[in-house]
Amino acid sequence: ELSTLRDQVPPFPFEEVRRVVESSLGRSLGELFTVFEREPIAAASVAQVHRATLRRNGAIVAVKVRRPDLAEKVALDRSILLAAARFAERVAPSLRLVSLEEAVATFCDAVEQQIHLRNEADHNRRFRANFAGEADLHFPAIFDDACSDEVLTMEFVEGLREDELKTSDVDLRHVVMAGMRCVCRMIFSHGFVHADLHPGNMRFEPNGRIVLFDLGLVAELGERDRLINAQLLFAFATGNGKTVARCFFENAPHTATPDYDAYEAEISAFVERLRRRG
Repeated sequence: ELSTLRDQVPPFPFEEVRRVVESSLGRSLGELFTVFEREPIAAASVAQVHRATLRRNGAIVAVKVRRPDLAEKVALDRSILLAAARFAERVAPSLRLVSLEEAVATFCDAVEQQIHLRNEADHNRRFRANFAGEADLHFPAIFDDACSDEVLTMEFVEGLREDELKTSDVDLRHVVMAGMRCVCRMIFSHGFVHADLHPGNMRFEPNGRIVLFDLGLVAELGERDRLINAQLLFAFATGNGKTVARCFFENAPHTATPDYDAYEAEISAFVERLRRRG
């Protein structure tokens, strides 16, 4: 059921779409577009997407329109969640070991960042610059004159969904290798990561090129973060459970392990089970 939240949430009415677009961009739909399809091609929790044709150059575009009153609803949800987290930590002090309130605040910050579509446009430009020259990866171009905090207009890209790949002629090994190269470059080279990668946010072209969009949620990694990630992933890959345990322990917000040896043995057994499955 949760998978429907990617792009199959019930849409909001077209008259609301028109109101948001026209009030946000200061022009009527007819001034901006020669065609604007009434039915969305996707609807998610933050926004829905309509196919349209730009009047100024005839480009076929995807117009992402934020849900009305979303900012107010997110602010209310934040206050409720933080109050619940504080209450839970008071009732069950052991929850402080996992920094529940801090985790909730971080989650809420990420959601608030995601609802501002100007942020997504900025992230798009940065990703396009980072991956310029990468033939196997594409980020749709942004049309800045038709963008605002509530509306994002970008190049419309046709492509296969993940569940269509197995019945297509796309070279799956090529796609997997390109995807791994992309993620590794984000983490280890750029320190700027698409933090919401799931099947609803990507398409695959017949030549195997991966198209990534919905770039509102990102993570930035400093040099130390990248080094820790490298150590952790290498330890997992080589079955080094002791290093995995140490990385988790040394970088945890709170450490209250009464028996480190037992903790290390449990992590090592877990890593070994993963290695055997691989």
